[in-house]
Amino acid sequence: MIADQNESAYFSRYLHDSSMLVVGSPQNPAAREHDFVFISEKGTTSGQPLTYKSIHKIVDKFGEALGIKLHPHKLRHKWNEVFEDKAREHGLTPEKNEDLRKYAMGWVEDSKMASVYNEYQLAVTVADISAKTQTKAVPRLGDGHES
Repeated sequence: MIADQNESAYFSRYLHDSSMLVVGSPQNPAAREHDFVFISEKGTTSGQPLTYKSIHKIVDKFGEALGIKLHPHKLRHKWNEVFEDKAREHGLTPEKNEDLRKYAMGWVEDSKMASVYNEYQLAVTVADISAKTQTKAVPRLGDGHES
C-alpha cells in the first residue's frame, strides 16, 4: 500500500521527467540493435539497455513509494510465486509448469533454476500440511474441545 499520495505522485513524475524508463523505442536506432525492453533515453547511452545500477535505482524508488524494502531479484522470486499459484489454478502438470517457467524466465531446457524458485512453494506446502496435522493432533487450548 502506498504510504503517501504525494510520494506516489513524486515517483510518477520522477520516472516521467527523468525519462529513465521507456518501454520499446523503435524511433531510437540504438534500441533496434538488441531485444531489451527497458532502455536509457539520455546521454551517450541513449537506446542502450538500462544498467543494473539504473534498474536497482528504479526498483529502490518503487520500494520507497510503497514503504517496503525491494530489490530487483525479489521481483523474480515474486513472479515465480505468482506463476506457481496460477499454474496450479489452471491444473498444469508439474512437467508443463516447469517447461513454461523455463520459457518465461529465459532458461535453457536442461536448466535446474526452476527448482531454486520452487523452494518457496515447497515451504508453503510443508507449512500448510504441518498446520493441518497440528490442528488434528493437538486439542484447541482454552475452549475445552478437541479438533
